[in-house]
Amino acid sequence: MAHMGVVKKSVSLPEETYLAVKDLAEAEGLSVSTWLAQVAEVELKHREGMEAIAEFEAEFGAFTQEELAGGYRLFRQLTGRPIAGDEGNSHAEAEERKAV
Repeated sequence: MAHMGVVKKSVSLPEETYLAVKDLAEAEGLSVSTWLAQVAEVELKHREGMEAIAEFEAEFGAFTQEELAGGYRLFRQLTGRPIAGDEGNSHAEAEERKAV
């Protein structure tokens, strides 16, 4: 996504949400605005990716469990963290290790 400058807008958040965001932003050394912008960018990329997956599956069929396990593994390697939906793949990975 190309950086197109900054637009200054006012947003409303529930107080509890704001305080949690403020704490997280401070812990990361960021302003609330920067933290929110980063989170929004991640969400936009996530949605783009989900749309691309849906288009791929519509054309070629659903991913297999093995393909999903490989994708989860790659995500963990690249980011150092699990992805939602990754539960239960430890069994598939254990089976893969046995086969090697």
